[in-house]
Amino acid sequence: MSGIAFDAYGDDETVAIVGGLSVENGLLAVVVHGDLVIPRRRDSLADVRALIEVLRGVEEAILRGEADEQPALTADEVENPF
Repeated sequence: MSGIAFDAYGDDETVAIVGGLSVENGLLAVVVHGDLVIPRRRDSLADVRALIEVLRGVEEAILRGEADEQPALTADEVENPF
């Protein structure tokens, strides 16, 4: 994995890289893109375990009900230019 903590549904910036997969975090959804080839070799275990770790985090967030909560949307106030 990319070494970044992946807090599922916690932000809309984090991307975890696992082999050829990118797992993009979002406030409303987690999106997985790419390909991950898993040959039957011991050196494949690191990618398998990293993917499992990310998916467990997604599962735990859903089970805690965090996925059902709508995120609080914030907006910066700007001065009217007119």
